[in-house]
Amino acid sequence: MKAIADHASLSSPHGAYEAWLYEERRKTLTALMNELDQLSSVQFCIPYRGYIINLSEVSTITPSHIMMRDGARILIKRGDYRRIRDIYFSWIFSLSAG
Repeated sequence: MKAIADHASLSSPHGAYEAWLYEERRKTLTALMNELDQLSSVQFCIPYRGYIINLSEVSTITPSHIMMRDGARILIKRGDYRRIRDIYFSWIFSLSAG
């Protein structure tokens, strides 16, 4: 979301309020991933349609799913396990090297 005005003061019978006005822009997952890559090129991954994961929140990776620290289970596309595992290990090794 992008702020389109600093704020607006509103009043009602119940009191005064300050409201922030936002403009919401829809983005494709690919566009969002490109923005995240600019921030940290290896910390995020798209394991399955509709998901972007933060690799620092991964608990376990199996051939069928990724288990996140909060208990969420995210499916891995059939045959994509090796690619995701390699991305994860590259990220882990980049932390220890740098």
